[in-house]
Amino acid sequence: MHPLPTPTTSDPIPTQLTDLAADQPAHATGRPATAQSSTAQSATAEPAPAPADFAGAQAVPAPRARPARVGRNQARAGTGRPRWGPGRVHPARVGRIQARAGTRRLRRGPGRARPKPTPTPADLATIQPLVVPRRLAAARPLSSPAPLAEAHPLPSPAELAAAHPLSGATAEAIAQHRDTVAAVLARRDPRLLVVVGPCSVHDTSAALEYADLLATAARRLGDDLVIVLRAYLEKPRTITGWTGLLAAPTLDGKGDLATGLRLGRSFLTEAAATGLPLAYEFVDPALAPYVADTVSWAAIGARTVASQPHRHLASWLPMPVGMKNCVSGRLDTAVAAIQAAAHAHTLPAVSSDGRLTTLQSTGNPDAHLVLRGGPTPNYDKASVAQARSALTAAGLPQRIVVDASHGNSGKDHNRQPTVVADLAEQISQGDSSLAGVMIESYLSDGRQDPETAHPRPDLSVTDACLSWSRTAPLLDTLALASRRRSRLGG
Repeated sequence: MHPLPTPTTSDPIPTQLTDLAADQPAHATGRPATAQSSTAQSATAEPAPAPADFAGAQAVPAPRARPARVGRNQARAGTGRPRWGPGRVHPARVGRIQARAGTRRLRRGPGRARPKPTPTPADLATIQPLVVPRRLAAARPLSSPAPLAEAHPLPSPAELAAAHPLSGATAEAIAQHRDTVAAVLARRDPRLLVVVGPCSVHDTSAALEYADLLATAARRLGDDLVIVLRAYLEKPRTITGWTGLLAAPTLDGKGDLATGLRLGRSFLTEAAATGLPLAYEFVDPALAPYVADTVSWAAIGARTVASQPHRHLASWLPMPVGMKNCVSGRLDTAVAAIQAAAHAHTLPAVSSDGRLTTLQSTGNPDAHLVLRGGPTPNYDKASVAQARSALTAAGLPQRIVVDASHGNSGKDHNRQPTVVADLAEQISQGDSSLAGVMIESYLSDGRQDPETAHPRPDLSVTDACLSWSRTAPLLDTLALASRRRSRLGG
């Protein structure tokens, strides 16, 4: 075999390429044109859309370098750039056709174009994308931003507090309640903390009726229990659902935060006036300044315990804060939240006059762990021991509150008495790390859907609750367990 001679710059352009190019209109301007006739004299060209005429299509990969370079060489020779389509030969195949015909295949050499490598995905990502022509965009309109929701001004925290103020005696009592709860958690006070009440408040009159019943029990059992009313007005949701009295006071799915704030603040001040400490789960940090002054014990829920804004909020709140283990049942997230809340933080917040401001927290020394279960319960003796070990490993005091509902009851309110009985036994045996118990309880037993046409005021619209008649004996059981522990010196 004899090698093919190297082509020189004087070699003629292959005849196949010149024949191909002769059938195509020239593109001397660099803007593609659409040919209307093959006759040069009568041909009219309609300019194809320029890049400015397009709006948002996918990027088109660059053509192979060798055929494009060959076409430009032809344009320099005056033959015009070839086009390909039905019935024509793609330029990339011209060299192979020549080889089969015995002609010399174009090779790179002095004076010939150097082919560029095939672009990589990274190269293609830098190419400005071609987009859909305007005439096509009319048939498939591009998406546009959603219209802004109608804005409704809210009262400032100061305005709301002025409309629904705490009396001086009630404000002083709340400060004392906070100190008492902190003392119970630290075991300086031997009594047992019991947070009890409805899953969420949807009817303020019925909730105040329940508060009166609970206040009577709290006075009767005050030597052994520190009873706190669960006064939750916000509800966290994994996806959707009723989000609580503050955001949706009418239960019809139509949010009315301004009305909810007024109604909720009014309820909290009246409930605090019964003499009971109030418990509250803070869901939206922006709403905390509207209600925080009425609260004696706070919770950060299982769905928000990993949230940095909630941890920072807990470091600012002036009351003990319980950190629930997350929905998965893991404890490390809640333990980390306790550690974070103990430190000082700078956080954005709504000031008393309603402006966005910066707060500098000093850290909350009374943050503690709440066991609420997960896919499996964690109220049993072994789970409590595991929680103690996790707290000790993190250098935290062994302060544990156990929720008898949620994951620990499998969301079956009928199992709450079983959980309470188990906890009472552990407390009776002297477990000093068990500082508190939580129970979901209301006037009537069970639950109803919030979408009910005429919801009952005495029945929960969220989690099913124990009726008051079933709750009162549980309080007696816990009081007896606390008394026995005190006798053991726990």
